[in-house]
Amino acid sequence: MMMKQTMVGLLMLMASSGAVAQLPHTISYQAMATRNGAPLQGSHRVTVRWYDGVAATEVRFEESYDADFIDGVVALSLGEQHGLPMELLAEGTVYLGILVDDDEEMFPRTALTSVPYALNAEHAATATALDREVSGVVTSVNEVAGNVRLVGDENTRITKNGNTLTISATPPSRPLINGVVTPDGRSSTFTVAAPAPLTLRSRITAVVISQSGESIGCCVSKIDEMAGTFTITTAAILLPTERIHWFLLSE
Repeated sequence: MMMKQTMVGLLMLMASSGAVAQLPHTISYQAMATRNGAPLQGSHRVTVRWYDGVAATEVRFEESYDADFIDGVVALSLGEQHGLPMELLAEGTVYLGILVDDDEEMFPRTALTSVPYALNAEHAATATALDREVSGVVTSVNEVAGNVRLVGDENTRITKNGNTLTISATPPSRPLINGVVTPDGRSSTFTVAAPAPLTLRSRITAVVISQSGESIGCCVSKIDEMAGTFTITTAAILLPTERIHWFLLSE
């Protein structure tokens, strides 16, 4: 059965525990899907495929989840089964392809264009500069010699257990806010007052949900930071029974 869908805001949250050399990572990912115009509900099998190109055919990494959809929205924790593909992420932008149950892969794929800074905590830049023959001692850190004190900021915690130092990093939260627009049956342009401040880095995605199953395109055509509003334009005039679901990833 063909699925009409859209991929929505991306959240990156670093889960950190244990020694730095064994620091696990996951990426919290939220998406939305409809089938025949209706939001998916209940439990479904979701497969996430990782590619190195928007039209690449080789699957570089893959995980499957038994996930619950609520009003078409599903939340996944990428990397929780096999860990994140760190070498693939280090290559640059990667693309996610989503499959639900036995449906075909959803398009367009979602681009991951940035990786949280904590992903680099496993391999400090200065580590490769140490003499390979040195054992049991660190002679300097970032060219600072002698007694060196490690201090965490508001997003970093350093704990000591015997001779083990654990560095846990949590990036600042970027809340995902969503809402619904109800058409009046006369317009194809809708202005929404954003519930959070808008910046150049704000990401907004919208999708039209039609009970008839018809696929109706839409886009965010304007973001007014000063007024705190954004405008959604649809490909056709919407009926009062149709809805626009929007998602805002704020800074």
